[in-house]
Amino acid sequence: MINTKYWTPSILASIALGLQLLTGGVIPTSAAEFVPPDNVGAPRGRVGGGTRGGNPFDQVSPGAPGRRIGGGSRGCSVTVEGPTDQALTALIPDTTMGLTVEAYPTFFWYLPPTSATGVEFVLMDENGEKVIYETTFRTKGEAGIVSLNLPENASLPPLEINSNYRWYFSIICNPEDRAADVYVQGWVRRVEASASLTEQLATTTSDLERAEVYARNGIWHEAISLLAQLRRSNPNNADIKSEWQKLITSIDLQNVAEVPLVQEITVEVQEDQQSRSSEPNPETQP
Repeated sequence: MINTKYWTPSILASIALGLQLLTGGVIPTSAAEFVPPDNVGAPRGRVGGGTRGGNPFDQVSPGAPGRRIGGGSRGCSVTVEGPTDQALTALIPDTTMGLTVEAYPTFFWYLPPTSATGVEFVLMDENGEKVIYETTFRTKGEAGIVSLNLPENASLPPLEINSNYRWYFSIICNPEDRAADVYVQGWVRRVEASASLTEQLATTTSDLERAEVYARNGIWHEAISLLAQLRRSNPNNADIKSEWQKLITSIDLQNVAEVPLVQEITVEVQEDQQSRSSEPNPETQP
C-alpha cells in the first residue's frame, strides 16, 4: 500500500494534473481536509491537546507562543470548571499560524455561552509593539462560531505579503479589570499565491471546489471562509456541513466541528485605534 501521509501539496497537484490529462476532464476534488504547508517558519505555540508524531504542523521554527484555547476567568461565567468543548476556541491550525492570500482575511472563533457582553479583537505587528487594528463588539452571550472580516478601508492598510501579524480575541469579563479577560492568541501571514495554486483554482467550478483547493495547499483563511459562506447560504445542505466538519476535524478541533455559525461580527461600539503596547496578562490564564 502506498503511504500518502507525507505527500506535499506540490506532489498532490502533480498527481491531480496527471489524472486530469489522462481523463480529459475536470477531476473531482477530495474532501476539504486541511493539508498543512511545509515549514513556513511560523511562530510556534499551542494550548490544549498533545502533538502527534510526524505532524508537519510541528515542523516550524520556534518563536512567540499562541493560544488556541481560552481558559477560565475570575470575571465572568466562561467555563470556570466546564468541559474543554465549552471554552473560547480559535479556529486555526494547531501551530496557531494561519496563511492567507487575501489582503483583508476573515477570522473565526468558537464563542462559548458567557455572561460577558463585550469582546475585543486586536491585530498587532509581529513583535507586539504596534496596533494595526483594534475594535470592540457587543455580544448577547450566545454560543456558536463567530467571524470577523478585516475591514477594507483607508484607516487599515492591507496585510503585507510575507509579514507575520499577531492577533488577540478577548472576552471582556470586567471592563474595569482587563487582567480578567479570557483570550486566545494567534498569527496570520499573507503569502503570494503560487503558480500551482493559481492553476488549480483555474480548474474549479464552485466555491466548494475552491475551498478544497485552498485546504490542500495549506491556505487556511480562504478555506474556512469559503466553507463558512456556503454554510450560511445553504444551512440545510448535508454535503456542505460534512465538508465543514472534515475541515475543522483535520486541525484537531473535533469538539467544535458541529457547532453552528451564529453571526458575522459587525461593529456596534466605537472603534479604538489608540496604541497598545502591553499584551493580555497570561497570569490570569491556566
